[in-house]
Order: sequence, then C-alpha cells, then structure tokens
Amino acid sequence: MSRKSILYILGVILVSGALFLTLDYVRGPEFGIEDKDPFVRADAVKELSDQVLLAKVALNDKDSSVRGTAVEKLNDQALLVGIALKDDSGSVRMSAVRNLTDQTLLARIAETDRDANVRLNGVLKLTDQTLLAKIAIKDPKNVVRYAAIEKLTDQALLAEVALELRESILYMEVIRRLTDQTLLAKVAIEGFFKDPIFKLTDQSLLVKVALQARRQSVRDASIKELKDETLLTGIALNGKAPDIRLSAVKRLLDIASPENNIDVAPGILQFVAALLSVPKNHRPRLTDIIFPAIDRVCQSDVINENLGKITDMQMKWTSLSKKYGVHPLDDIISSEVKGEEVRCSIKFEKLSSIVEKTWSTIWPETIEEDYTFIGIEIGENDMFTGLQTYLPDDISRPWLAKIAVEDNDKSIRRNAKQILKEFEKKKRSEKE
Repeated sequence: MSRKSILYILGVILVSGALFLTLDYVRGPEFGIEDKDPFVRADAVKELSDQVLLAKVALNDKDSSVRGTAVEKLNDQALLVGIALKDDSGSVRMSAVRNLTDQTLLARIAETDRDANVRLNGVLKLTDQTLLAKIAIKDPKNVVRYAAIEKLTDQALLAEVALELRESILYMEVIRRLTDQTLLAKVAIEGFFKDPIFKLTDQSLLVKVALQARRQSVRDASIKELKDETLLTGIALNGKAPDIRLSAVKRLLDIASPENNIDVAPGILQFVAALLSVPKNHRPRLTDIIFPAIDRVCQSDVINENLGKITDMQMKWTSLSKKYGVHPLDDIISSEVKGEEVRCSIKFEKLSSIVEKTWSTIWPETIEEDYTFIGIEIGENDMFTGLQTYLPDDISRPWLAKIAVEDNDKSIRRNAKQILKEFEKKKRSEKE
C-alpha cells in the first residue's frame, strides 16, 4: 500500500471520529444516557436537567452509581420517596434521603433502613427531638446514635438518653450538652457514672446527690466537690449510710485546719476536731481505719440513750520505730521500720469517767519485704461492744444478745457472743 493510500485512510478515520463527536454533541446528553459504558452514562446524567429523563435513569439504570447521580438531581418528592424506600443500593437510597424534606418519611428511614449510612443521613435531616432521642438510645450503630445526640437540644430528653447509655463516648457527649443543673443532678442520682457531678455548681444539689445517688462512687465524687462546711457537717451527722458519713468527714478534714475552728457539735463531729491534731499526711488513712468504729458508737440508740452523745474527743498520735536485721548473703543490714501509736480519749455527756483506747502497731517477728511503715489495725468492735462495761447489766445483756444475732458485721457478732459467754461464766462462778 502506498504512502498516499495510508494517509487517505487515516484522514477518513479522523473525519469520521470528529463527525461522531460532533453528532454526539449536537444530540446532547440524552444520547449519552443510552451508552453501554456506565462512566459515559454518568457523565451524561451530570449534564441533564430534564426531570423526566432523570427519573427514567434513577429508576431503570442498572448501575447504582449512575442511578445515584440521577437521584441527586431529582426534585420530585414522591419519586424520591419511592427510591429512598425501595432501591436495592444503599448509596442510591442515601442520595434520595439527602433530597427528601418529608419529616415523617425521614423518620421512617432513620429508624428502619438496613444501611447505617442511610439511617445516618436520615438523622442528619431530622428535627423531631423525641425521635432523635429514641434513635440515640436504640440504634445499633454508634455513629448513628452520636449524630442523633448532636442534634438533641431538649434538656429533658438529653437527661433521659443519659440514663439509658452505657457507652462512654456517647454518654460524655450527652453530658456535654446537658446544662440544666436539676437534670444533671437527676442523672447523677439515678445513673451509673459520676461525670455529671463535675458540671454541678449548685452546692445544695451536690448535697442531694451525695445523700441519694445509687452508686457510692457518685456519692463520694459529689462530696469531694462540696466546699460548704455547714452542708458537709449536715451530711456527716445525718447521712443514712456509713460510707456517706465517712466521705463527709474526710472532706471536712481536707478543708479544715487546727486554725480553722469548725462548728463542732456533740457526736461524730468531735472525731473531726480530734483528728486535726494528727499529722495531715496520716489523716485520710486513720479516718478510714478509726471512723467506722466511732461511727458505730454514735449511731447506736442504746449508747446514745444511756451514755449520751460524745461531747469531747482527744486523739494523740505518736511515731514509733523498730529495727530489723536483714541477712542478704553474708552481709548484715539493719532496717528501720516506722510504726505508730494512737491514743483516743472520749467523753460522753452522761458518763463521768473518760473512755480511753490505745492502738499500736503490731510488729511482725521478721520483715521479708521492703516495709517502711506499718500502721495500726482496728475493728468496729474495738469501741462498740467494749462500751457494754459502762452499761447496766439489765441493758447491756439484751443489747449484746441482739447484736450477736442481728448485726451485719461478723466480727461484732462474734465479739458480742464472746462477751455473753464471759457473762455466763462469771455468773456461774459467783453462784459457786
């Protein structure tokens, strides 16, 4: 074939291609939507404005990306409804949802569509606060629930959602949006987490949480946020649970000092005044150890009726030490371990004598570990049942008999039984 012939054929091809391109352009995008190539059809749809043709593609094209492109340009709400509910492709349904305005239908899709991304887009267009709260609680996907929470503004509904949630990231977002002080207190009292406490500024509401919260960690957190000594004093005196009273006493000790004379009434607050004489670094530990014993005394109706309330308490803390010989290989090393002695003197309003109790470190024979300090150990019965010696027999014996059967503390029941046995033994020996 000659060079001239080759050039002729190439020219024909170029002219034909140009002719087809020109024809395609003249015909417009309507021609492109029939092309076999989905990319060509999608490009053609982008140029379309005819709603009828767009509807045809949105309903009939086999390729989901082409249908989705067409749906994005549709404005027929009835048609969008059908596509949003029936199209097999989640991406197409999602495109339809983005153009929907009907809140009822959006609610249906946000609740029931099988694709999380479709539900998410439905949520993003929802305005119904009650439904958003329902989705925030029940949707199986956290991303959908989080989107619902971000659209919630109703404070009461936010509180309801907070009480249902267990996932930390969702819960924290709800609490961040919750600003109503009363509702924050409600969530703290009825819920499982202490985060609402740190947004409470109303001291009276903190007291309410401290007294009513179902979880001890929440009660403790609320007491730690209290700064009012009068309110803390009320909790220490009137809190129903021992852990609440203990937390209030520890907080009082934390904010009080020997120079700050707090209003010390007869009763458990005498413990606060007494412990202020102890070095500050030992107060929290000794409060945990000694307070339960003193608290049992103050809560006893029998002791209050017969001995009266505690009117004065003194506590003296003394540092102790003991040297131990440690023998690693052939070397002898002397190891000094610190200990303590705590002497407690209590005056009851109806008792002329002073009740005294001393606790000291119980030193082990040998030190195997790297001990530096060994503190005292006491039990609730160290003070409680021991006060029976100050009671008349006709009162102390029935009291001990009741304790031996009903007290929740096993060691106190055991101690009461032991004292009763000694009573009987003494009684028999007197008869002999």
